[in-house]
Amino acid sequence: MLGICALLCACAASADPIAVNAELTDAELIQEYEAAGLAANGILVSHLTDEYCHYPAFIDPDPRLETVQAEIRQRGSRVVPALIAFLEQEVPKEREKEKNGLTLSFVSDVLQLLTQIGDPRAAPIALRILEGWDGKANEHKQRAALGALQRLTYFSFRKIKPHVVPYQDSLEHPEVVDVGHSSYYEAMAKRYREWMEGEGKEPSQWIELARKRARQLLASEDFEQVYCAATFLRPSAGRDDNPDATLARLAEIVGQMKKGNKPHRYELAGKPVPVSYANWTGMIAEYGPRARPYAATLLRIQKEQGMNNWSGYAQLRKIGGLEILTFLFEVLPKVTAEVSILEAKGLRSFTSDDPRGWWFDSQREVRFGIDRWAGRMFDSDAEREAWWKENKTKSPEEWLAANLDVLNEQVASNKRWVRAFAHEILPDMPGCAMEWEGEKVGIGKRRDAEPFRIEWLDEHRKELRYDANAGCFRLAH
Repeated sequence: MLGICALLCACAASADPIAVNAELTDAELIQEYEAAGLAANGILVSHLTDEYCHYPAFIDPDPRLETVQAEIRQRGSRVVPALIAFLEQEVPKEREKEKNGLTLSFVSDVLQLLTQIGDPRAAPIALRILEGWDGKANEHKQRAALGALQRLTYFSFRKIKPHVVPYQDSLEHPEVVDVGHSSYYEAMAKRYREWMEGEGKEPSQWIELARKRARQLLASEDFEQVYCAATFLRPSAGRDDNPDATLARLAEIVGQMKKGNKPHRYELAGKPVPVSYANWTGMIAEYGPRARPYAATLLRIQKEQGMNNWSGYAQLRKIGGLEILTFLFEVLPKVTAEVSILEAKGLRSFTSDDPRGWWFDSQREVRFGIDRWAGRMFDSDAEREAWWKENKTKSPEEWLAANLDVLNEQVASNKRWVRAFAHEILPDMPGCAMEWEGEKVGIGKRRDAEPFRIEWLDEHRKELRYDANAGCFRLAH
């Protein structure tokens, strides 16, 4: 089995990427999409099927197909009519099974593209598929259509549970449907049709209906639904019209959490907290500097977890500010002392299965937290301490502004890790990695297409404005 997996990965990696001609019409682009998919099936693009597939998820996507998909997403709503026309031909189409035992189909993938674009014009055809398409849509296509409707309309008529798809992009409607498997899709289709002809008749109001429902769930004492609603409104989704209210509710709940009888267990009103406490604190951390009024709440939990809670330091790094940096400088020498003890014993791994190895991760995250808000990478803890002595009475904006030139030079010299900081501090600067860099760029890693230019900072310095909620400098528009 491992040999097969290796062969599949090698085949996928060997495919040559293509440059999609931007002058292609939308119809021609969809033709290229189909051609790329048909060609890719020979190396197992497992998502181009409407059947359950148990092949490993780490197989690289086909570069040619991936490039076409990216162009489709970039064109957005403009290409939706062409995608719908293709889908109308694809749903009733029957193909023979391939050598890998799967039947090629584009239905699920096209529905995914449509939901990524987020155009409500895709909802009617998704509903038709869910209804069975006159008996031509099998259960797998219906399942994909149901998922698309949940994401497009923002509502689910089946129960939503934390960490069960589509909890991040759909809210549990007050009128959920509880039916047996034999009539499940029929009942779901009936409920969506009624909703789209009634409460959800106007697609432009879907997001407002969802926000109203999210507020109802956030105010409830059903903490599973509170968690799902907060996840739906998460900052990266761009759906929240009142982030301060969402953040305050999350901080209120986390503030009420009490440590249980096990190290990583917390309780609310005497009952176990739904999902891990770290998921709740992580949602607060996603709000970045906006969460600074609640720093004490997160610091209380971090202290309860002990100095070796490296993931907690990673969350604190996103927030920054005087209170958090004061704490990071307090623990830095203690964490470093533990690392020194382990190094003296010959343990030097950042990722050791031995829990003692987590001290290395804790040390790294504490240093990252300091460097991120200093606005540069330091070469030693002595440098960090000297910087803090001179700057702890200044504001975070002053910290970052003073080191923009140093940061720029460090990026130009390709100093390890620094591009990720630069992307956070100067998100409009070209050529900074979107993800953390390692010694090698592996699967899932990418770099911006535009190369870094050291002159960019001087050219745009006067246009930069500090965004206090994000802790970064953005170009003024």
